[in-house]
Amino acid sequence: MLFPKNKLVPVKYIIDTNDFPKGIYSNIKEYNNVKQLGCPAVSSTSKKLFYVNSPISFKLEFGLKDNEPYYHYEFDTKVHKEVEKVHNILQKNLELQYSNNVMSIQLLTPYVFITDTKDVSVMTVPPPLNYNNCSYVSGELYIKDWVRHLNVALVLLDNSKPATVELSVDVPMLMFAFNKQIHLQYTEMTDKVYKYQKQITGIVNYRKGIMNLYEDIKSRRPKKLL
Repeated sequence: MLFPKNKLVPVKYIIDTNDFPKGIYSNIKEYNNVKQLGCPAVSSTSKKLFYVNSPISFKLEFGLKDNEPYYHYEFDTKVHKEVEKVHNILQKNLELQYSNNVMSIQLLTPYVFITDTKDVSVMTVPPPLNYNNCSYVSGELYIKDWVRHLNVALVLLDNSKPATVELSVDVPMLMFAFNKQIHLQYTEMTDKVYKYQKQITGIVNYRKGIMNLYEDIKSRRPKKLL
């Protein structure tokens, strides 16, 4: 088949947070890929490309000072109230990493994809953000057996200079490319999903070579999560 097409695969997403109002996190929406062009190559991307905007409009600077990682942000007070609660969201969800002379930062998000169909992968691809001296880090995983949050990740390019990036409630912070056409719906967290997700959450902080743990974790997955 020259232009891939499949029966829509059911996929749901969860906004997995109890720390902040879920209403500040926007819905995941399908990316409009100009289907009106009538090109079959363009049409084959239908129901594969999705995006979600940032919950906070802010300017972020990060880098190294005296060989120590740091970040600084300013959020848009035309959009957000000047209160500690907004600072709490950013401070809890911005995470610096500095290892082997590579400096990176993540903006943690509460978005989790769930499916019971095997061989469905999602890739994060660079969104249309305003970057300076940093690069967006893409990633891909199969979502049936590995239930985890997908985050914004940026790496510093030149350690001698700071990096800046601007995020906005009106601009995608994450763009998702699925390997199959999907039917995407929002759902609430369930006890089954929560218990299985606890097998995985934060596991990279404890072990190297997590693929050695994959079969044991997968064996604990309920037959159905949706």
